[in-house]
Amino acid sequence: MKILVIGGIHGNERLGVDLVTSLEQNPIENIDTLIANPLAVAQNVRFVESDLNRSFGTSVLDTYEKNRAKELEQIIKPYDIVLDFHNTQTPNNNCCFIGLECSPILYEVIKRMQFDVCIEATYDCINKYAPNTISVEISIGDTRDAVQYWRSALQQLVAEQTDEPSARQLTVYRYEQRVTWQQQETFELFGWQPFKELSVGVKRQLGVRGNIVPIFIGSKLTEYYATLLKRVKLV
Repeated sequence: MKILVIGGIHGNERLGVDLVTSLEQNPIENIDTLIANPLAVAQNVRFVESDLNRSFGTSVLDTYEKNRAKELEQIIKPYDIVLDFHNTQTPNNNCCFIGLECSPILYEVIKRMQFDVCIEATYDCINKYAPNTISVEISIGDTRDAVQYWRSALQQLVAEQTDEPSARQLTVYRYEQRVTWQQQETFELFGWQPFKELSVGVKRQLGVRGNIVPIFIGSKLTEYYATLLKRVKLV
């Protein structure tokens, strides 16, 4: 099993960048590494011209990041598993993102990395266009926000046989919509917790139905107040 670890799709999210640096200095067998957006990493900014993780799937290559996304789509194709690391400022928000057409093995990999939830990304991003890719979102300051934690996890992942089913159950959500900072102020949306279902009244205000939960709540690393998800299945 060949694994690629990506850091720096967003240049100011440090876990992936530091993990790639560590793996370059002290490699793990069968794991390759890549800094996705070196210009943004060098400037410690989210992106230079356009958000790299919203630049996949386009034929109009009018920014540095759109050109880089096209390159990345080809670079990552040969790998069995691509792990793309991100950070969020929202506590207790650890999760993984996959595409709707993802390889089934990714669910097993997510379980073996000890996650309980994953999100199917339906918008333009690396997961939508790369079915072998798991985006790993880790809260800043969490126990998992550490290079050594992920070095150990990667060594274990390489050593294990992922074709043997895990007993762990995974709750799968699907992207629903984003909540703007203006909506947060207008509706006074306070006290939200990641993966905790919204009240009927709040769902009515936002025009959503079903088992809706928020993530990325109040994180200044994104331009929105929160992202809403709908629970779709258990795996």
